[in-house]
Amino acid sequence: MIENSIDRKRQKLLSMEGLLNEIGLLIDAFKDSSWRVRKTALEVALERFDPHLIIPKLIELLYLEDNAGARNTAIEALVKLGKKAIPYLTEAFKTDNQDVRKFIIDVLGSIGGRETINVLLSGLKDPDENVKASAVEYLGRIGEKSVTEELINILNSDDLWTAYPAIEALARIGDRDAIPALLKSLRKRALTEPSIRSLSFFAEPQILEEIVPFLKDKRRSIQEETLKAIERFYKKGISEEFISECLLKHFGNEAFELIIKHLNSSRKDVRNAAVLM
Repeated sequence: MIENSIDRKRQKLLSMEGLLNEIGLLIDAFKDSSWRVRKTALEVALERFDPHLIIPKLIELLYLEDNAGARNTAIEALVKLGKKAIPYLTEAFKTDNQDVRKFIIDVLGSIGGRETINVLLSGLKDPDENVKASAVEYLGRIGEKSVTEELINILNSDDLWTAYPAIEALARIGDRDAIPALLKSLRKRALTEPSIRSLSFFAEPQILEEIVPFLKDKRRSIQEETLKAIERFYKKGISEEFISECLLKHFGNEAFELIIKHLNSSRKDVRNAAVLM
């Protein structure tokens, strides 16, 4: 009985011609409890309906607190509609509903491109921490150097919740203007590990000088991240002579002991870095 009902619903959707008076039935299918019905509705919406007619309806589905299936299917549809949805999402971001703002940031971040930057930058100033953190992450994925200054401002603030993804984002962007801020963040205990990782992608000798001392940090996770960072410096072209001199400068004969103790690490990437050193 249930299977027959689902099949009938799907067949009804497949018979749609994308007419204006069918939109209500289409949106109802997005709310259906069956994932197969929702998937069929998604396919029909994308293939047969004018995007400008259905995008506002899809955004309305983001407000359904008690229907995750409808929300997720609407999000998938908006992402697939791509740049056509950006103007509507930009306007919809002005909502007071923090959950919907978060969904919109996720959709825009998934769509990507310069056209989404303005809303993502607005997300950096959002009162909701989850919205801000997501905006930071997606700005990093876009990789535009024009947002470096905004990310540095976050890094220089006391907001650790967004500083962490800001560090990762700055590494992806690769703008050397971020190096002083990343070096400063090394001294913040909660940000040391991601800062070491991000700085290693720049692979400059003077940066290595700042990172090597953390090989003797009391925290094993920091030691391991430092070891992997040194390996990354080597693979990016920093000479083994300079690395050796740097290690001996800071630790003398103790350098060998600091490295060899990681040969038995349970983590393969750490063991490999220790073997290389």
